[in-house]
Amino acid sequence: MSKPRGVLLIYTGGTIGSVPSQPGDPGSPLVPTKSFIPLLQVVPGFDHDKQTLTLENRAVPVSVHDWEEPIDSANLRVEHWYKMAETIADQYHEFEGFVILHGTDTLAYSAAALSFLLENLSKPVVLTGSQRPLIRSRSDAIQNLVTSIEVAASKTLHGISIPEVCVFFRDTLTRGNRTTKTSANDFRAFSSPNLPPLAVAAKRIRLDWKQVVRLPRQDLRILPNLERKVVALDLFPGMSVELLQNLLSSPGLRGVVLKTFGAGNAPTHPRFLKAIRKASDKGILILDVTQCWSGEVDMGLYETSVKLLECGVVSGLDMVPEAGLAKMMAVLGMEENPDLGRDLLQINLRGEQAGSLFHLRYPGSGTAQGTRDLTLEPLRAMTLANTHFRSSRITRAFLRFFGVKIKKGTALKFRVSLFDHASGSLKLLGMMESTGRNPESTTMSLSVPVARLKFLRPTSNPNLVIEVESCDGKIDWEKVDLSLLTQS
Repeated sequence: MSKPRGVLLIYTGGTIGSVPSQPGDPGSPLVPTKSFIPLLQVVPGFDHDKQTLTLENRAVPVSVHDWEEPIDSANLRVEHWYKMAETIADQYHEFEGFVILHGTDTLAYSAAALSFLLENLSKPVVLTGSQRPLIRSRSDAIQNLVTSIEVAASKTLHGISIPEVCVFFRDTLTRGNRTTKTSANDFRAFSSPNLPPLAVAAKRIRLDWKQVVRLPRQDLRILPNLERKVVALDLFPGMSVELLQNLLSSPGLRGVVLKTFGAGNAPTHPRFLKAIRKASDKGILILDVTQCWSGEVDMGLYETSVKLLECGVVSGLDMVPEAGLAKMMAVLGMEENPDLGRDLLQINLRGEQAGSLFHLRYPGSGTAQGTRDLTLEPLRAMTLANTHFRSSRITRAFLRFFGVKIKKGTALKFRVSLFDHASGSLKLLGMMESTGRNPESTTMSLSVPVARLKFLRPTSNPNLVIEVESCDGKIDWEKVDLSLLTQS
């Protein structure tokens, strides 16, 4: 196998390659050119005869793959993501890096989707475009294009390689699935609100190596299926519950990215929650991401998000909406079981979120009465825990009893522990109690000290032991969940 050389430009269309639709009329509407090669003549350092670009005093071979029908990125479809991915896979051993020239409107969606489609990626894939066409004066295209090629050829030029799907725009290189478009006009059109840039381009390109993902040790593979029957939905005050019900009843719908308020909050109106719960019970995955430009979902922080937890909605943590949608499509393409799908959605798969949420789930129909102790066996082991879970990385943990029914005035106090099969001993999680003063509350929560969970291992399947100290009535619950937030 020959040594990979140079960079492949994949030209899909977009503003960067747009020209007047009427050659003799500069003011005519812009359309994507059919071939990008002729436009490269305006790029300083590009040798059209040798098909090279001089960077850092070295001639970098540059090849161009034009789409037969370049598109405006507003017309992007799932088929186009696979077309990009398959071109990369077909030419993977011929080039050291790839640059995708893309319209800016949906560039962040493509970057997120490709990050999930291209499994075991070990070479740079850089998406870029421009706000003004390459052939226009004062264009931002040349800087975006040239720097993207330098990043893609970083193994040759700088002795390092960035094995990620990235976005370069203006002067920053960001992780593709952490990127969102934040301006329709500015040259700095894209931002990475919850992760610092992978690199900043000034006189030199300064790489923040600690932000870059580790190199995989397996062959490149394209994820075979993305589920298309998904929807993204922004909540807003006064939303019609009837319209929400109709949307969630759409035939074939499998997933919803719910863009909520603040830290993951939503209305607590009974009809709204009933519609969400009904959809979740049918097996529709619902992912909670924040509408805010930056920050993260913290489900359980406020009562308005606890209600979503009760309905089976899962947290998107600090994912941007574009990544949330791409991840939903990827997870549903990988997993038919809704319960396993919900768990996969909360695990950091491609660097799209700062941490992962692992769950130990225990069965419902539990009843505490008198002083009778209970032992609950977990429904299953933590999804993908064998490759992703480390107890040393746990930052927060919560034990929640959902669907609690308790008679008003009932006093309850019980101790909750996990049985460590390895040591044969109980590991105390904490004490829970209720006076039954608020029978409307259907969730009981316990913040678990992280130090008490250090014994957990990827294959841990500990029983939950409930030791009732006092109960002058009766309490029932539907399910129990121990959620473990880990840092990536």
